[in-house]
Amino acid sequence: MGWYWYTNIMYYLIPEADRMAMDKFIFDRLNNQDKFITKKELIYMGAS
Repeated sequence: MGWYWYTNIMYYLIPEADRMAMDKFIFDRLNNQDKFITKKELIYMGAS
């Protein structure tokens, strides 16, 4: 749990512009057709 807490808090503490850039980077990587992500790998989902 410690690692998840740390990464989540760091994500929400970075400036919004950096967070948006990171979101785009992650979305682009997850949108790759060569990757398969299971539901178990998607642990946390932020509410918009």
